[in-house]
Amino acid sequence: MSKARNNYSPKKQNNNKEGTQRVTKRGPYKKSSQEIRNLAIAYCYTDDNMSVTEAAKKLGVKRSTLSTQLNLYINEGRKSPEKKGRKRGEVVKFTDKHEEFIVDSLDMDCTQTLGMLREKLQDNFSELQEKGVSIRGYGVEERRNCPDTINARKEYINKLLEKGITYKTNCIFVDEAGFNANLIRNCVARLHASAIFKTDSPFLLNDDDDNGSNSLPENVYKNIHAFKRAMQRGTLYIPPHTYTTLNQMALDNVISSTYLLHGKPRIKSIGSELSQVALSVSTFLCPLFSAHDQVQVEFDNTSWIFKQQDANDIESLRPDIIFYHQQQEVVVEVGCGEVKKLGVSEALLNEDKMRVLEVMKRQLHLRLYHAKKEYEAVTFGILVQGTTVILLRMQMDLEKGVYMYHEEYPFALPTTYHTYAHMDIALGVISNFKDQISKSLLKVEDQDCQSIWDRYKPYVRPTVSYFEPIYHS
Repeated sequence: MSKARNNYSPKKQNNNKEGTQRVTKRGPYKKSSQEIRNLAIAYCYTDDNMSVTEAAKKLGVKRSTLSTQLNLYINEGRKSPEKKGRKRGEVVKFTDKHEEFIVDSLDMDCTQTLGMLREKLQDNFSELQEKGVSIRGYGVEERRNCPDTINARKEYINKLLEKGITYKTNCIFVDEAGFNANLIRNCVARLHASAIFKTDSPFLLNDDDDNGSNSLPENVYKNIHAFKRAMQRGTLYIPPHTYTTLNQMALDNVISSTYLLHGKPRIKSIGSELSQVALSVSTFLCPLFSAHDQVQVEFDNTSWIFKQQDANDIESLRPDIIFYHQQQEVVVEVGCGEVKKLGVSEALLNEDKMRVLEVMKRQLHLRLYHAKKEYEAVTFGILVQGTTVILLRMQMDLEKGVYMYHEEYPFALPTTYHTYAHMDIALGVISNFKDQISKSLLKVEDQDCQSIWDRYKPYVRPTVSYFEPIYHS
């Protein structure tokens, strides 16, 4: 017979003298997300003039979490998320005539996609033209996966094989999903051909570090708070705190320039790629990599690594962004970047990423040639894809003889009218990125050291200039 547990056992007792009071481990009352959002709005905008950092500490939540919740109020003026789903009556339910039409269409052509069927339904039935159309569960999946359809597909594939058409050699992809899958596979193979491999971990900060936003000075936070309020209310932005260092001056320049250039919606909301570089990307990068900094930025210029090639090819090999610094009497490139405007295809975005990584690798060779310490053996990259920014970092792995690159978590480019609410997070991340570049520069006390090129030279691998995969069965 088991012995009953005593309610006054030592594990259940308090440390007081009587020893008869049970200890109940119960944490503090946890507020709901909506309640936190309401209190944060009151602290930061309606009642008090509290910064986001102070409000986050008072509410006991992470600063980045609170900033994300406040963006809803800043951008759209709403205190709660929009309810999902549609109102009753907005969706027309399918009837037997709709189902018969789908079955007849598939009998005529079983290769039709759901999107093609949706368009045909809207063309033939007026009640569906202005309503939502959902065709799942009405015989489409059953018809496409019935035994007759499966056998027909099998016979079709066998005929292709008899003609010598195979998936890995000469198959042509005619749908978007198949094309993207093949494109991604070719991108990875192209990088691997140049011994470039990706590592999973980011290189700046992890999630526990609040996306790097804690690196900003407190007076910069308060200026960002005033900037967001001015953007939201359409009033004049007047920085409440002056800067005392060059870095604070640069950060405030990004804020003030964003207010001047994007304080109101521009007449042409979507411009050219050159317009995006001039109005948004340069506004974000130039103050932080100015003439007063060791590392400076240049736009649309030919990298040194391409100047040794044919002059006819130089114009087509101009990176949008180049980071460089002067090491004694030599100008050394430490990074590069590419910019793409909103709405470009996935193929162009992948091409830009591969191009940046290949240029980073060749820039790394030049850094190694002039390097005198191990901390210099690194290059950096930046990808601006519309309003999304991705940061990259590359080093050589001497044990494996390959080039490993880290990819940081994407963040929003804050220097536009629609993304200004992300200013604090973006400035924190790009400040950490700048610090990493600065730490890779040769220190004064190491200028007389011997070159490390001889150690890395045996592991240098060429970069593929042309890639066309050939798959064997």
